[in-house]
Amino acid sequence: MSTANIADLVKQRQQIRAWLEAQQKLFSDYCAPYNDKVAKLDAEITAAMTEVGIKSLKTDTGTAILSEITTAKIKPDERDAYIDLCLENWDEFGGEMLQIGAPKAEAVRAYMDAHEGQLPPHIEISTMLRFSIRKA
Repeated sequence: MSTANIADLVKQRQQIRAWLEAQQKLFSDYCAPYNDKVAKLDAEITAAMTEVGIKSLKTDTGTAILSEITTAKIKPDERDAYIDLCLENWDEFGGEMLQIGAPKAEAVRAYMDAHEGQLPPHIEISTMLRFSIRKA
């Protein structure tokens, strides 16, 4: 297949994507007042359930549920102090509170660049090839 053929395929794809985006915009505009009404009804139901003091209500058409979601995060400039706190109190609460996530890919690449392409100890990586097209 020649690059001209690939260019033609890209052109066809971009035309279809543009059409889909236009149709999605029309549909979103059409749905906007309905979505606004749903949001207002959700707020009214939430307020009413809060006023009555209930967390759920089963009805013939569905169950309304109020869920309390708590999210914790480490303050941006206090990461090192947090790690120290967890390590100093490991048996009491630190072992449960200190969670380790995946390292940043940039940090792994920097390590590999500095160590002749070797991965850091205890790290594995996977690579995938993803296709995409940017608009011209």
